[in-house]
Amino acid sequence: MRELHSFGLMNRPFQPLAMADGTSIVFNELAPLVLLAGFFLLVGAAVAMVAFVCRQSRLRLRGPGAGQAILDSPPWSSDRSVWQPFFDGSFRWLAVRCQDSVEVQTALRLRNPRLCSWEEGLHRAMDHRLFISPPMNGWILVMGADLPDPSEDADACFHLISRLSRVLGEVQFFSINRMFNHHAWALADAGRVRRGYAWAGQTVWNQGVPTQVELALRLPTYDYCELPQRAFLSYSDPLGTATEKVTALAARWSVDPTTVDFRRLRGNPGISGKFSFRSSPH
Repeated sequence: MRELHSFGLMNRPFQPLAMADGTSIVFNELAPLVLLAGFFLLVGAAVAMVAFVCRQSRLRLRGPGAGQAILDSPPWSSDRSVWQPFFDGSFRWLAVRCQDSVEVQTALRLRNPRLCSWEEGLHRAMDHRLFISPPMNGWILVMGADLPDPSEDADACFHLISRLSRVLGEVQFFSINRMFNHHAWALADAGRVRRGYAWAGQTVWNQGVPTQVELALRLPTYDYCELPQRAFLSYSDPLGTATEKVTALAARWSVDPTTVDFRRLRGNPGISGKFSFRSSPH
């Protein structure tokens, strides 16, 4: 302090910054402007990042450029890592107790159907088509982004499986969106939905009582308008837990598509085709 006083620094006022036009700005007047500019810069960067992540999630399954790295890979690659991203984003599928893929195709009223392998079918399912798998242990899987999304329209899911089950018998529906922890599962038979549950930021579908498998897996479900509560001192997210257990539920009810060994299906083609819910059976 003594040295500062000796040079007269403590008694000097803030020095203005001279501008070219003869005006001046005091340094401490710039501080709020700099802070404000930095704030808006950070907010803009955060918004851009969220928009980018959301767009990448959608591109995994939808749009003509969906999964460009996958679409640019050698046609119908047998490398599981090439099409694994299909299962990692927003993913929906049906499981039908049936032995005839053509019967499922007829019930869905697919347009421009064509025979294809499992790898080719998943490849095409990323570009606005459905893939109907060959039979596996008495079950046929139907996969693709054009199946109704319960977070957008749970009624559409209800009507789809109800109508299909009148024709095909037992039909199951599953949906996963890991980005938002949205999830759904449903079971219908002979035109009657025996169980249906969907979470999309809130419970949008809760029909029937939880099945024994749901209870065994401790799948958390909530009533309409009920919010999840974390246990005291618990770091687990019940919504994330439910989302990750959907495939385990599928494995117990029918087939978990993420564990299918497609190599055993070679020589047994599936069917790929365009689908619109409006063209589904009435």
